Amino acid sequence: MPDMIHSSHSKKDLLELINTFQIDVIGAGDQSRQRLGINLWNKVLEDMNYSDTHYDAREIHHFLHRRTPSRGFPTRLRIIGFDKVRNILHYAKDCNYVVHLSNYDRFEDILEDAKYLANFGDEPSVRRAIKLFNKDAKLEDIIEPKISPKVLKSIQERERIKKDTRPRMKVKTGDFTLSFD
Repeated sequence: MPDMIHSSHSKKDLLELINTFQIDVIGAGDQSRQRLGINLWNKVLEDMNYSDTHYDAREIHHFLHRRTPSRGFPTRLRIIGFDKVRNILHYAKDCNYVVHLSNYDRFEDILEDAKYLANFGDEPSVRRAIKLFNKDAKLEDIIEPKISPKVLKSIQERERIKKDTRPRMKVKTGDFTLSFD
């Protein structure tokens, strides 16, 4: 797919786009990422000539041409990012927020790593590390991880499902008669 669809779009992203905008791509789930990308690209280019589609083909064309908006670690920064996550988790859990026991020399270094990691809030390990780091008494301002709307929606959906499936106790008041055989 040279220069058609940016390489950062996964097959899952492409399938989600097809389902969201109800784009008619036959056998989308059975195709490889590359074949799916080519078929989607051709369909969008074909639909750009018609104004009766229920989506803006030009917008989708531009979206596919640009990098995906997800905020996960870029591949080249993955090792560095997860090392920083591991160091912050070590500082918070194993060292009990004591700087000289951790892999850091100064608190400012930890704060700098936490602020850097906050940009990749789509990663669950980053959110966990930031959550634990925010419990540090030495921290003046809470750090909020940046989470894309797509991931935020899935987190809220999981929380809603967890809340709905949690067993609840019902309390009934009044006079009751118990009999034992």
